[in-house]
Amino acid sequence: MSRSRSSRTITCPACLSSIRWRDTTLHGLDEDHYWWTPVDDPRPGESPARFRARHPFLKRKCTDPQAVGAHYLPDRYGDFGDPIVIGVVGGATVGKTVYVTALVHSLLNSANLLADAGLTVLPLDPLMHRSFLDLNISPLFHDGVDLAGTATQTTIPEMTYAVHIVNNTTGRQYALCFYDVAGEELSRTGFPGGSRYLHAASGLIFLVDPGKAVPRAAKWPRGHHHHSVDGSGRPLAPIFDPTFDAICHGLSAVPDRPVIPAAIVVTKSDLLQHHNRHVADWIFRDDDADSTSVPQESADVHAFLETNGAEDYLRPVHHFRPISLHFASATGVRAVDRRFPVDRLRPRRVLRPFLTILRARGVL
Repeated sequence: MSRSRSSRTITCPACLSSIRWRDTTLHGLDEDHYWWTPVDDPRPGESPARFRARHPFLKRKCTDPQAVGAHYLPDRYGDFGDPIVIGVVGGATVGKTVYVTALVHSLLNSANLLADAGLTVLPLDPLMHRSFLDLNISPLFHDGVDLAGTATQTTIPEMTYAVHIVNNTTGRQYALCFYDVAGEELSRTGFPGGSRYLHAASGLIFLVDPGKAVPRAAKWPRGHHHHSVDGSGRPLAPIFDPTFDAICHGLSAVPDRPVIPAAIVVTKSDLLQHHNRHVADWIFRDDDADSTSVPQESADVHAFLETNGAEDYLRPVHHFRPISLHFASATGVRAVDRRFPVDRLRPRRVLRPFLTILRARGVL
């Protein structure tokens, strides 16, 4: 299709190829909504609105002929300059899928908070948005279902969600996408399969599972079984997540790679609020967009991990700049038999690490 497109060269986050955005080809779903097929030019005299009504779901096919498998990017992904790629990373049991779902849910339902921060955030890809609502947001927030973990992706990584961001002060626009890749895919020798997007990442959110990092502190509420002791009753020692090392060493090994911002997030912090005054103080604050308290929170999280024998989780501090540390909870409540009580389910502080990274990238 011959619509004017940006002549900028961008990096495809799926295959890491450099592609000229204007050379990508427009594709739409076929009549069965199963295959992506090339889309013809608008009909004579057809308005953009009418064309969009005929083709509500559009993507652009990556032009690299050497890529393993055809793959597609949101239609407007390369229209606004260099896209921002945010990776949410951590081990298999940390709850990345639930965290990303809570983050996207908060982005879509916090228009006033984001406006106060000077941003407008909208879905970038209609089909991706509809699918994410049906498969993630609705099951978690309407039905209280504890979502299944991230599926292993052996070839092309799949974009989890994408948004269109507008800075209301400067007028600058950005395409931003999230990736949530299974932690077990990562190795110390590189980023195979679906995790190769990390080489294109603009920022990373490292999730710390308190049940593994600080098992003696991450006790369940009174009356519930917890896992702070082993079978013999001895306190459990912290278990380090090798995903952290794999990412730190893998990215550091790339020559001349720019240092990117990151955040370390102690997620599921609702498990800690009854046993640590710093967590209890932070987790109930309504200050996601307040940057002035980030240094103090970072210091408190640093001290919390260090004093509880989980200093290994601080290794990203030496590999990413700037880096911030946070307490957060994707749900604010514990699941019982893989179900969350919907009336008490509320994300806490999941926007704060994301906004801190945006600030480091100059979006805010």
